[in-house]
Amino acid sequence: MKKTTLQKTYLIVLSGMFTALTAAGAFLKIPFYPVPMTLQSFFTILAGGMLPPRYALQSQLAYLLLGLAGLPVFAHGGGLAYIFQPTFGYLLSLPVVAYFISKTFACFPHRTFSQQVTVYLMANIFILLCGVVWLYLSINVGLGKSISLKQALYGGAIIFLPGDVVKSVFAAFATNTIQKSLLRREE
Repeated sequence: MKKTTLQKTYLIVLSGMFTALTAAGAFLKIPFYPVPMTLQSFFTILAGGMLPPRYALQSQLAYLLLGLAGLPVFAHGGGLAYIFQPTFGYLLSLPVVAYFISKTFACFPHRTFSQQVTVYLMANIFILLCGVVWLYLSINVGLGKSISLKQALYGGAIIFLPGDVVKSVFAAFATNTIQKSLLRREE
């Protein structure tokens, strides 16, 4: 087998692993209202930090497609009707975030720990903003109820910022530790 074939196989396996980890992260949650805090974004960020852009994107698209196909991999189940959930906006952002992180790191391979944390935090903020927009629209338009933008911003983003800072730091630490370990194994 050629080395490139082995590398591709390795990346496909890693992509599948990150798809599974993101699914598992949906069930590792801390209850908050109106949106539970889960570890989905943590594993999405790790996928972006560990995989090339194409594979990072594919890992999260696979996660979304599995959930929309009916597998109960989202925090509250799965199925096509999940797009009407107020929390679906967070999920929609995951492939974009994984790709953004991976592409950013591909352009800047020599980065400091603080730069890595900053990119991860920006990614988390993007997830939160997508989630807030979907939350606001789904409650006000889809459910016909009323929630102010301030309420959506607070309940769907602000309360999660401290946790996302912690997740960003741990993700940077985990990415660096795993990559160093993999480099040692290759030697």
